[in-house]
Amino acid sequence: ITTLCRSLEKHAVNFNVLALKGKFDNIIGKKDEIDMACEILCRRTKNNPVLLGEPGVGKTATATILAEKLGLHHTNIGTIIQQNKCHLEYDKTLDTQILDEEKLLDILEHEFDVEYKTKGGIIADYHSCEIFPERWFDLILCLRVDTHVLYDRLVDRGYNEQKRNENMEAEIMRVVIDEAKQ
Repeated sequence: ITTLCRSLEKHAVNFNVLALKGKFDNIIGKKDEIDMACEILCRRTKNNPVLLGEPGVGKTATATILAEKLGLHHTNIGTIIQQNKCHLEYDKTLDTQILDEEKLLDILEHEFDVEYKTKGGIIADYHSCEIFPERWFDLILCLRVDTHVLYDRLVDRGYNEQKRNENMEAEIMRVVIDEAKQ
């Protein structure tokens, strides 16, 4: 048995250990959630859902899969912000850019008000929905993850302590869900 164990350790990957360390893609283990979201979205006539959650919960991975399955256009709001430099200034304390909401909304106006009519539906992902006009989204899906997994993901992304703590607190206090309910 000892030789077999050494051989396995040398030539195999222990997925149980990786899973416990949160090293799998965010989408692993979310098949039921994706299937449920697909079922809900397939019953609807207008499909403009937005996936919300703290950084690291799997918004982009989930939105990508849903878009492929349902034939929707995936819009990653964070990518649009970066590509179009929708920033006012840099916050050194939180190691992040301050969002220029007006510039972002002007850019997205075309995406949601014009492109939607030709693309047949948009699935977006972002951290919050409070800045967007209600007419853009007809369904809000909030994603969450266990806090120990989220913490490790934020560390892996290089978030400083204050930024990690703020995101962890927001996840624990369900800030995104509460904002979405309003």
